Amino acid sequence: MHAVTLAVLAALTLAAPVRAQTVAAPGAPGHGTHADGETGEVTVSDGVEIHHPSAAETDGRTARVFLRVHNTRPTPVLLTGATTAAAASVGVRGVGFGEEAGGGGPLGEIEIAAGSTFRLDEDGVFLHLDDLTGPLVPGAAFELAITFEGLAPIAVKVG
Repeated sequence: MHAVTLAVLAALTLAAPVRAQTVAAPGAPGHGTHADGETGEVTVSDGVEIHHPSAAETDGRTARVFLRVHNTRPTPVLLTGATTAAAASVGVRGVGFGEEAGGGGPLGEIEIAAGSTFRLDEDGVFLHLDDLTGPLVPGAAFELAITFEGLAPIAVKVG
């Protein structure tokens, strides 16, 4: 009986987004400058760090999200996408990978090696939000749950 209950609780835990710990740069309240010279907050969960999530403003139906993922785990992690109430769907795309109308072709997933950092940016791989619920305007922020295979989704604030 307890094994079944624990299995159900484990499944529910993996399905729900995790509000991960957000930390500021050392010595700075809220936002600050990190060792890499960039500013902003870092979200940390289960050995994965999400640095500086941002999106360009748009009044269109699609948008791109940029960030850095640092994998401090001893094994690779597989970035599979994200979910948000701000868009109907979110996928991993890349410039030069079967270009489509929104810019960038679908990749499906990206493996991030143990102990490495992977940058999602406008010139390479990015998260593509499709069918936005409204425009992205300066100063506005939205929640995004970044998904990795075998890990709980990591909830971050993009803005």
